[in-house]
Amino acid sequence: MPVPPDIALELSKLYGKPCCRKSTGEFHSFSLGFGEKVFNENKGKLARKGPEFYGEYEIGTYHREWRVLSLGLVVCGGCDLVDSNAEFDESFCKIEFGSVISIFQPNNIDVHVDFDNGLGLDIFSARCYDDEIFHVFSPGHYIGFNPNVGWVLEDLARP
Repeated sequence: MPVPPDIALELSKLYGKPCCRKSTGEFHSFSLGFGEKVFNENKGKLARKGPEFYGEYEIGTYHREWRVLSLGLVVCGGCDLVDSNAEFDESFCKIEFGSVISIFQPNNIDVHVDFDNGLGLDIFSARCYDDEIFHVFSPGHYIGFNPNVGWVLEDLARP
């Protein structure tokens, strides 16, 4: 399934940028940062927690239906059985993601990301709900994919 041209153009801006941040969250969600480091101005304030920095581009999902592939084998997945979130985060953060070279839909409900080092990332639509299964935060934009709605591109207001 082709990604709409306006979305594909915005996604292509992150292609070739190196991975600078990796993290996992609740429910084995993940976030990957690419490009320049953007330091978190709210770090250290009680009202706002978060990482020390984000990537200029951030891709991720809020659910656990995903897997990282290398040479046709699963090297890490959102449904991996682990003893703790810290163990899961450690395993995920050991992966060298490289740079994104393409983002596409292998079918009408899933998203796939290819990296320059041969890794692949599959994000599956495995639930029936109204949240996106994949998102990208880029300078000035939010991109989301929900299989029930399709792709969304929104401008983000900058203060």
